[in-house]
Amino acid sequence: MRFRSHPERELSDHVQDVHRRVLSMLERTPIEEAERDAWMRLLRLLASCHDFGKYTSFFQKHLAGDRSIGKESYHSLLGALFGSYVREQSWSSATDWKQLEYYLPLIVYFIIVQHHSHLRDFADTVPSKQDYLAAQLQDITHNLREIEQDLHQSFPELTPHLLAFLDHFEEHMNQLSGKHNFVPRFFRQLPEYDLSLALMVQVAFSFLIDADKHSAAENDSVPPSQLSPELVEAYRIRQFAKAAEKNDAMVVKRNLVKQIVTENVSRIELSRSFHTFTSPTGTGKTLAALEGALLLRDRLSKQGSPPRRIIYVLPFTSIIDQNYAVIQNVITQGKTNSQLVLKHHYMSEIEYGKADGTDELSLDRQLMFIESWESEVIVTTYVQLLHTMLSNQNRQLKKLHNLAGSIVILDEVQNIPFAYWLLTEQLCKAYSKQFDNKWILLTATQPKIFPDSDTVEWLKHPEYPNSRFFADMNRTEIRLLGERYLELEEWLEAAYAEAEKVPSTLIIVNTIATSTQVYDYFCERMGGDNDEVVYYLSANLIFEHRKRVLKRVRQRLDNGLPVILVSTQVVEAGVDVDFHCVIRDLGPMDSIIQAAGRCNRHNRRLSPEPVVIIPLQKAGSRKADSAIVYGQDAYIALETMREFRAEHGGGAIPEKAYQQMVDRYYEKLLYLKENGESRKRLVQLQKLEFDKLSDFSLIPKKKRTIAVFVQYNWKAVWLWNYYVEHVCKEKDLNRRRENYLRCKTKLRQFQMDVDCRFVRNRELEYGFVLIRPEWVEADQYYDRRTGWIRDPNDEEAFIW
Repeated sequence: MRFRSHPERELSDHVQDVHRRVLSMLERTPIEEAERDAWMRLLRLLASCHDFGKYTSFFQKHLAGDRSIGKESYHSLLGALFGSYVREQSWSSATDWKQLEYYLPLIVYFIIVQHHSHLRDFADTVPSKQDYLAAQLQDITHNLREIEQDLHQSFPELTPHLLAFLDHFEEHMNQLSGKHNFVPRFFRQLPEYDLSLALMVQVAFSFLIDADKHSAAENDSVPPSQLSPELVEAYRIRQFAKAAEKNDAMVVKRNLVKQIVTENVSRIELSRSFHTFTSPTGTGKTLAALEGALLLRDRLSKQGSPPRRIIYVLPFTSIIDQNYAVIQNVITQGKTNSQLVLKHHYMSEIEYGKADGTDELSLDRQLMFIESWESEVIVTTYVQLLHTMLSNQNRQLKKLHNLAGSIVILDEVQNIPFAYWLLTEQLCKAYSKQFDNKWILLTATQPKIFPDSDTVEWLKHPEYPNSRFFADMNRTEIRLLGERYLELEEWLEAAYAEAEKVPSTLIIVNTIATSTQVYDYFCERMGGDNDEVVYYLSANLIFEHRKRVLKRVRQRLDNGLPVILVSTQVVEAGVDVDFHCVIRDLGPMDSIIQAAGRCNRHNRRLSPEPVVIIPLQKAGSRKADSAIVYGQDAYIALETMREFRAEHGGGAIPEKAYQQMVDRYYEKLLYLKENGESRKRLVQLQKLEFDKLSDFSLIPKKKRTIAVFVQYNWKAVWLWNYYVEHVCKEKDLNRRRENYLRCKTKLRQFQMDVDCRFVRNRELEYGFVLIRPEWVEADQYYDRRTGWIRDPNDEEAFIW
């Protein structure tokens, strides 16, 4: 009998290929030499046994097209039992239930049995004797000689175990069940936050499933590439030659930042895992951080380390494109080469290509490379990062092995909610301990995620300490308006009085409902020319609409024309705009400092410009908007600003005091707030409770929502027609899936999830509530200025 793994693939060829791939992946993973042999043996065992169940004639007949065969064709359980038996017999196992080695046969079983599904809770994955196993074992016995011959060609060390496995099957099942009974006691005696077992299971699972999928698709492996730190300086010369000639204050500051960072990274002990890079907004952190990471990568390689991937993490999809464009221009001078630079988030295009355009891949293959993070530099989001580290999903975990050992830049790290600081700290420490990951925390407002004693700051110098970079800044000043929260009418009058004084103003509030009220007020006050002066930006707009608004606002700012932008927090972090004044409702301190970074950003005006904080509480509301959105954090920020205002004579708080103010704010947070959510997730991960971890969400989940598609322009109309004709009505399932992959990202540009309360009496059309172009033109359901009309009392908005 010829044994096949796939219709056109010999089983032995596939299994050998998976084995070759996992060992090649392991070569690129920094692991202590003392541990490397154990990892090689574990991965060889997983690779060689994962498809053992495909040796049954039931599977072979099913593969040939016989759909009458039932569960007897399943292969994962038999492979898991065989692999765990080989692990039990082939090298010594501990006999003490307190030792990890005692459970390794169970772990092998756990990984293989789920390699085509999602990870479940370890304590609930009990090896059990399914009805179909007897028929499978009898079938293996019947074809024993042929199977032994086939196995011997690839993995001769397995053949002595085959007959013994069949003879001692019942005994082995009892042994596994016996070990499983000790699992709860084993977890109880582990040290607090010891995640070594969890990481071993997740990363080994990732190695196996990623190698298995790439082998099944017969994808070529992506070899590592060299990247010189000098690429960044070459980009600076190309991009900023004219700006450098001006020798203005910000250019001088950015050059000093770059010089100090590169000098420090050149000398830092390579054993250090946790790095901070704390610098004011607008000082060139992105380029300096990338250059530092490339330099660190280069130094590690010269010490014998495999080439490290660099993972650049950002908080919002809205700012990824601009950072990715910069990084791509640095690494490839803007040319497409996904093996060097890759963008991955839920809205990114499915595009994986080489610089020369050769070897064009199918969409499925491109998606596989993207989701595996097969690149040297990956630009992604915190959602992708943390949801991968805490995931039980097969699709997400396949890239985890490429995170292990990487250099990870956590940009705008202050956006990690306080509830997950402890979780972030312990995850980072576990990956550094096991895989020598390097973490770079990049921000203007450095949170206290790690104790100062654990970190090394990149931006400091004996003659120029880090605090001086902030002390030298005089671009903005924070003015805390009033001693109390203002009601909305008072708030609007105060905001208008501030906006009247300057050519351009950014107004940031905390909720969409308030933002539309503020926008309407300013439009009314500005009179007939408001369409060219007052703009609106929030998550209430579809993504395509947001891009259009930002483009217009930037054009007016660049041309020195008057502009008022009313926004929510979507504008705060990383969006490169420069206003004369920022007005903000109360928020957390890091959000306030990020908002300040949109004012006099490039230091073009010599006098400090105002960042006006006006606390808002609407009449009749039990809570201020800031408390509804941010809870206690906003009040702690208010208390801290009041202290600093008093310390500065009751007036404005200068930019040079921002760093001290942020530090005091974070110290209060640490003292006053609990770590319950982090502790819960750490315990779940430590106990391998992957089902329970599956509800983790970095971004709070919305209430029940409905997907809405807005035919905002001709592109949206064309795209909708393509979606209906080539996806929804396509009968060929493979072609339908491929067509959906082609248009999925583009659909999201015109899509939003709307609270069910704001959608009534409307049937879905092909999975969406469809807003037609004539309704957009009439500002019905979707306003051309403020987006979705969500007031449930506005009857006109719900006349269908």
